Amino acid sequence: DSDHIAVLNIEGVIKNDRSRIELIKAARDRKNTRALVLHINSPGGTVVGGEILYHALRKFSKSKPVVAVMGDLATSAGYMVAIATDRIFAQNGTITGSIGVLLQTAEITTLLKNLGIRVEMLKSSELKGSPSPLERLSPESRASTQELVTDMYNMFKSMVLERRNIGPNNAKYV
Repeated sequence: DSDHIAVLNIEGVIKNDRSRIELIKAARDRKNTRALVLHINSPGGTVVGGEILYHALRKFSKSKPVVAVMGDLATSAGYMVAIATDRIFAQNGTITGSIGVLLQTAEITTLLKNLGIRVEMLKSSELKGSPSPLERLSPESRASTQELVTDMYNMFKSMVLERRNIGPNNAKYV
């Protein structure tokens, strides 16, 4: 087995993918692997999917270099993965960044009422299963959900500040 550079494509929506993490670990543990090159072309994905990849790549980079090559798109969780590497290469036309967290829901109670459909929900607590398209968003649910989104955003923002060496005076730009 001769020395080589491992290459991993990160394409499409990023999600929690154990097989991908196992590939990264195997490449890290293989003594003939000298580095890892990631080709990223992703609009992002789940926070957990990006976070797990981020940590696996940071662990890899403690023993061997990791490089990101961004394609057309490396946004959101795609950018989270890129900042885990030792060096990032992007084209002039690469769309990147989009540091943030998004949680979307719909509320269809009026539509259901107009269709003559009545929904009943039995819950163990006020916030269980919220937000839900089957009920109006209560102020408590809105506040709780916003707190969750803000916590995830702050985690992402901290990663960016640390990895891009952005000081606290410039944190407002992240």
